[in-house]
Amino acid sequence: MCVSAMGRKMKRWLLVVSCVVFGAFLGTAGEASPKLSVTEAGGGAQNVLTYSASAGSTQKSEVIWNISIAMDMGGMAFPMDVPEMKMGFLSSVQDASQSGVLRSQLELTSVKMAEADTESSHPMAGQMVADMQKLVGVKFVNEWERSGRSLSSDVKDAGKANADMVKELSGALGESLVVFPTQPVGVGAKWTVTEDRSERGVQVRKVTSYELLERTGTQVKVRISISGEPLSKTVNSPELPPGTTGQLTEFKMTGGGTATYDLARILPLESSIKVQVATKMNVTGEGQTMALASTVVLGLGIRSESGP
Repeated sequence: MCVSAMGRKMKRWLLVVSCVVFGAFLGTAGEASPKLSVTEAGGGAQNVLTYSASAGSTQKSEVIWNISIAMDMGGMAFPMDVPEMKMGFLSSVQDASQSGVLRSQLELTSVKMAEADTESSHPMAGQMVADMQKLVGVKFVNEWERSGRSLSSDVKDAGKANADMVKELSGALGESLVVFPTQPVGVGAKWTVTEDRSERGVQVRKVTSYELLERTGTQVKVRISISGEPLSKTVNSPELPPGTTGQLTEFKMTGGGTATYDLARILPLESSIKVQVATKMNVTGEGQTMALASTVVLGLGIRSESGP
């Protein structure tokens, strides 16, 4: 097989693997609302934790992505590291007058990707840089309950931005807040949020566990643990060629980290999350079956200004 043909095939399978991974971690929530369950109420002073941001407040944040991919395609190994990506955001609270509802806008103000040899480090990196630059200026409008539960999301000024990237980023930003219980909790409290996610035919049940580590005034620090399991082993991705089917044989998602919030703001003051998704699948088409195995590590960090 010629190098260009192999490159095209790698890109196709990378898209399929990406659908599985991002469908699990950042995919669109299903029709049913996420289920929250408190397992421990914590000790000391107990309060109902809610976001108290006021209309007109703004915040500058930097989101840092690190992605590492190790893929085996039909017995051939393809380790790839995507250059580190930094995204600048300006968040503003547009409306906080409705009882129990926050409406905010997050504008993507800058995108920077570390210099890299795009051909050797990642066969899709060059296109990723071009697509990400088109996102600058896009505005993501979200509505949340003051508990942090996402109600709706919309996009403004998308222009020529890649529609899939806009959708994935909109979904991620729309769920960027920790969802707090509606009952009073204290330090040491633990709760879980379970939700079924779907992205391009990939269906996954994601479980996020939280523990309240600290609380001082409006600032809180939480520990986050993430796990997931497939709801279906069939992969119905549009990136698969016509007549081709995919079947998951193994799937494991684990990870977590910590996040510190000022409840009078929107995005975390500081957070560091790392998630690993390991998959194995068989892709069958034209009378042949190819085994695909991948391990994708996603690192997500956020740093925000703390002043008014």
